[in-house]
Amino acid sequence: MDTSQIGKRAWSYAGVLMSAGLSNVEYVEQLTMLLFLKMADQLTEAPYHREPVVPAELGWKTLLKLDGPALEAQYQKVLDGLGVRPGMLGVIFKDARNDIRNPALLKQLIVNLIDKDDWASRRARGNTSRRGPSSRPSVLARGHEPDRYGLAAAAGRARNRDRRRFGHGSGAVHEDRGTLE
Repeated sequence: MDTSQIGKRAWSYAGVLMSAGLSNVEYVEQLTMLLFLKMADQLTEAPYHREPVVPAELGWKTLLKLDGPALEAQYQKVLDGLGVRPGMLGVIFKDARNDIRNPALLKQLIVNLIDKDDWASRRARGNTSRRGPSSRPSVLARGHEPDRYGLAAAAGRARNRDRRRFGHGSGAVHEDRGTLE
């Protein structure tokens, strides 16, 4: 599967999730967090054999066999647990939340889109887009802490900015939770 096919496949799920109430920003955020978990898991296996970045009890494999409310609860537990970790991992996942309120859609995203592909090796082999091959493997594949180049911190700042812009975390009442942030 080439890069354009992956993009088309990923965005085909965006339409389904947008009809379920997710915005493009929320979809990309959820997809990014899930891909991070998947790639971090893959890099602990052959041929990489890296030290785990994510603790096993909060890792990708904890999501695979669950369904329904148990899957939603575990995904939120993973996000919450990683958000309080020291270092860059905590920065990446700080205040992260599951915006996919339909467990069947979350399961589809995990099993049908993300788990079927070897995302780590695809990136480590280089980008096959029209711009030409990349000589730089992914940050995770290089074995560095996840944010050596500031990407996750920038993503976290963008997430927080978007939440403020769209009423999250700025004193807005959340109807689904009945809480004030």
